[in-house]
Amino acid sequence: MNAAAPGADPETPGGGANKPQGGSGGGGNSGQSAGSGSNPGANPGTGKGPGTGSTSGGGGGSATGGGTSSGTGNAPGTGNAPPDGGNNPGPGTITWLPGVGDTLVRGDRVYGRDGTKVPLFYGETPFWRALSVGVDKGVDVRELEQNLQALGYGGFTVDEKFTDATATALKKWQKDTGHKQTGRFDPGDAVVLPDSVRVGEVTATLGASSQGPLLKASGTGRRVTVNLPVNKQTLATKGAKVQVTLPGGKTASGTITQVGTVAKEGDQTPGAPSGGDKATIPVDIALDQPKDAGTLDGAPVTVGFTGKEKKGVLTVPVNALLALTEGGYGVEAVEPDGGTRLLKVELGMFANGRVEVTGDGVTEGLKVGVPKA
Repeated sequence: MNAAAPGADPETPGGGANKPQGGSGGGGNSGQSAGSGSNPGANPGTGKGPGTGSTSGGGGGSATGGGTSSGTGNAPGTGNAPPDGGNNPGPGTITWLPGVGDTLVRGDRVYGRDGTKVPLFYGETPFWRALSVGVDKGVDVRELEQNLQALGYGGFTVDEKFTDATATALKKWQKDTGHKQTGRFDPGDAVVLPDSVRVGEVTATLGASSQGPLLKASGTGRRVTVNLPVNKQTLATKGAKVQVTLPGGKTASGTITQVGTVAKEGDQTPGAPSGGDKATIPVDIALDQPKDAGTLDGAPVTVGFTGKEKKGVLTVPVNALLALTEGGYGVEAVEPDGGTRLLKVELGMFANGRVEVTGDGVTEGLKVGVPKA
């Protein structure tokens, strides 16, 4: 998504699964937590499906100054200011820039041009014409009034008509922000984006012309995008919970917000026949706690999808299982006096390094032995 600061041109609008892992140590209790063991509990066992993805800020874009404001994706921002003697006479000199990592919200200065603040306005429609008393009705008028009111400059009815009351409020805003008090709003007076952004890179320099790229930014939200193999698409359901493993091994919970409906062909191994097994669909995930992603604007992650869930089952670490000579598996029960006995068990679902077990003598709180690492 590209966002830009409009300028002078009166003619043309701007243009993986969680692998089982057992506990280590001598003895332990069976239960939900991997490690040396814990009591078997009535906690759900959860089967995981593989998925790799990346985490990034939602929305965002790059700001370009001194000319047209163009945009793709969620933040269109096209428009031009006719040359005049008002607040937007055309390309100027960059006199202020934000820092990398800065978060910009409505009303914040995106950049400075000739000593004048060019702020961020929220909206989906770019400003493409000068707005003043007598201009035809339009959605751009409503967008201007919505922003003025949100910034504390009211006294008018928010609609598509630019009235004398709108001009009065605009002049107050112009006075407070260092603009000429003309009662006229030009497209270059603000940068329009759907929401707040975080500055990821500043490409311009102070003193340079404001004509051209200024900065790149991403949204302040945190989302994960996974290209899930089509043959595993049943794992992804909108609203379902997932587990995201972030760089460094930290895990965070998330919620599936969108599942794509159009498959795209995945990477093919050279010489291998093409086929639908390589096709993927995009799955978007919102982190339940966005701060878990830290300050990174993008990073590779691993996502665990829940393929099957069981509640009220008893589980033990996978490495607590012992192969029996007569076939099947058992666990070594540790008695309170330190003695042990072998119990045959039936296996159920595997998940997160643990396995569901049932059998005679297998009860909640049973202590089972696991091999030392």
